[in-house]
This record gives sequence, structure tokens and C-alpha cells, in this order.
Amino acid sequence: MLGTFAASVGGADVGLGGPRQQAVLARVLAGAGDVVSVEQIIEDVWGPHAIPAPVASVHAYVSRLRGLLGSDAIRRRGGGYVLDREIVTVDADRFAADVGRGRQALARGDDAAAARVLEAALARWTGPRLFGALGDRAFLEPVVARLQDQRVV
Repeated sequence: MLGTFAASVGGADVGLGGPRQQAVLARVLAGAGDVVSVEQIIEDVWGPHAIPAPVASVHAYVSRLRGLLGSDAIRRRGGGYVLDREIVTVDADRFAADVGRGRQALARGDDAAAARVLEAALARWTGPRLFGALGDRAFLEPVVARLQDQRVV
């Protein structure tokens, strides 16, 4: 998420499919561990005036993404989907954890440790734009704003 929108499995890069399939994954990622309903995915990815066909498309895209990322990577729950962050490592989650550890080190007065951890956090960014080409999607604005704020701070 941090600058590019890409994935790897077992150290090998994995193509995430076309723009709409990537947007479905981005929407599930933006849920931050919460279930994202199929209806919400359709509204955010296809728009509020989507025809009924996208329901089947969402399921098909998720099925393809599971084939790429692992069958348990995206779980179906309560009418929606959630990314299993115990199975899928997300760079933005690691970045946030590093920022937290860096702040703790600063609070302890350990400036050297804070500098190392915060430099490692910043090094996770692979480009200037979150989510790569998908970064301008309206449903990603809160996630992008939060992470950009953490980056600046």
C-alpha cells in the first residue's frame, strides 16, 4: 500500500489483476480488519448506480484474489469480506507498528532507538502515492490521509 499497490507470496511478486479487481482488494484492505459488505464494495468500486451484476463480479474477483494470495487470505463474514491480517502481512500495518514503537522510544528518552525505528518505518514507503494508481479513489481518502499524517509526523 505504501507507494505502490503490489503483493508478493513466498517472496515472488504476484499480479493483482485489472484495475477493478485491485480496487476490490483495496476496498477490503481499507476496512482495516473490519468486515466490508458486498454492497459497500459495489458502491465504492462501481459507484452508486451500479447494475445488479456486480454482486457476482465481487465474488468472482475475491475468488481470483484468493487464488493469488491464498485461499484464507480474504475471508467471507456476515455478508462481506475481511482481509485476514494474521495471514497477510500489510506494509501499512508494519509502518503503523513501527511508528508506535518509535513514539514509545521517544517517550522513554531513547532518541537513538526512536531514530532507528522511525527511519525503518519511513523506509517501508516505496513511492510518493499510497495505493499506487488507485490512490485517488474516494473510499481510500481516510486511509491515505491517516497514513500521510503519520508519515509527516
